Amino acid sequence: MHITTRPPPPQVTTVGKQRRERKVYTVTKRPDDIFSVQLRDKQSESLKTTILAFSKESDAVHFACMLEEHRALTKEWPTREFEDMNGINMVTNALHMRAVPHELLISQWNMTDLQLYCTMYFANMLHLSAITKKGDGNFRLRGELIKLDTPLDFQAGVLELLYATSNDNYNQQDEI
Repeated sequence: MHITTRPPPPQVTTVGKQRRERKVYTVTKRPDDIFSVQLRDKQSESLKTTILAFSKESDAVHFACMLEEHRALTKEWPTREFEDMNGINMVTNALHMRAVPHELLISQWNMTDLQLYCTMYFANMLHLSAITKKGDGNFRLRGELIKLDTPLDFQAGVLELLYATSNDNYNQQDEI
């Protein structure tokens, strides 16, 4: 008999005295759909899913409003594929910018939980610490790219678990 089990999740440890967990915010369309972009890795030339995390809730709200404004003016969401973060181009009307998003939601996370989420879905995280408006009407994004690479054994285990779970759900639908 062969039993496949999922490898344990990566251990997150803190050194020194315990401190309060940092809060970060993400933009979502539904609670299970976090806004992400596809950043091109210049070394491997491959695209990597990268989740945007904001230090300040107000920045996440402002970014969500910018996305919605772009969609209202162009009838489509902005492209999510970039060579680097200098490539985000959105059409917005600063005079009529919404104060709160109507379609998109803001979710609050503990930094560690979001890092584990990114690891489980093989994604990097772009932690944006500030969004500032420049004189020309554009915005400057400041933050750090956090690469969350996992061993291939871990990735294989997660994919096996997802496959087994989706197979179980499929079989349950057949029984109904």
